[in-house]
Amino acid sequence: RAKLISQTRGTLSKLAVSGGLPLPLGGLRLEVWQDRWVGALRSGLVYRRVGFNGSPYGEAKPIPFVSVRYVHRLDRASFFLQTTDRAFIFGAESDEDADRWVDAIATLAMCERRPLQALAQKREMLAEDRRRDRAAARRKRPGRQAA
Repeated sequence: RAKLISQTRGTLSKLAVSGGLPLPLGGLRLEVWQDRWVGALRSGLVYRRVGFNGSPYGEAKPIPFVSVRYVHRLDRASFFLQTTDRAFIFGAESDEDADRWVDAIATLAMCERRPLQALAQKREMLAEDRRRDRAAARRKRPGRQAA
């Protein structure tokens, strides 16, 4: 465990989000990736800003292992980390590096590694829920008569 903790550190890109979604810009979604130094401690991960010289600076923000619910790989050398109160998307330098981070976090946090298929199924369920909600809202609009 101590060796894994000492090896789990480096610079990742973190997707900046607003309300859990990429930042809105008019009708478009703007994805902003921020470089962050991320490291493992016994109690969890911490991340900090990265300066122009590549050195970490600023307040270390914790992600306690006890709050990690699951972690899974996405495409393009990135991975998704779900905690009890927040979701993160991190980007690594390569697919192999992203796999290493996912394995390390899952091992240290003793959490579930969810396959990408589970995320696709969840998206489909959410899309279906939104369709039902929109249909129900249309039926409830004043002035509409039931057929």
